Amino acid sequence: MRLDDTIAAIATPLQPSGLGVIRVSGEQAVSAVEALFKTNGKPLKKTETHKLVHGWIKDDGKLIDKVLVVVMRAPHSYTTEDVVEIQCHGSPFVLRIILDLVLRQGVRLAGAGEFTQRAFLHGRLT
Repeated sequence: MRLDDTIAAIATPLQPSGLGVIRVSGEQAVSAVEALFKTNGKPLKKTETHKLVHGWIKDDGKLIDKVLVVVMRAPHSYTTEDVVEIQCHGSPFVLRIILDLVLRQGVRLAGAGEFTQRAFLHGRLT
């Protein structure tokens, strides 16, 4: 496991539901999501920590889903790294598309338990 890269994973069960969450953690979390996220407000890099922002995930201008995004700036997150959570519709199809778009930004798919492992290694858990 590397601690110097950015990771992402679907954080909710991969089954039909009203809401799904994709979590991204690491130095490039904000820029990776910002490349896909469109809003009428401030860019994510200028958004205050822990503020929920409404917008859209787009792929080459094509609307994928209407979403809420929250940026949790280091060290005030579970992993102590910059963390971005994308809250989208809970369709497994939509979750997989958005995760794939995030991974195309140079983000690595997280291994099982890797967010918790990073939290532990960064002293968040005892």
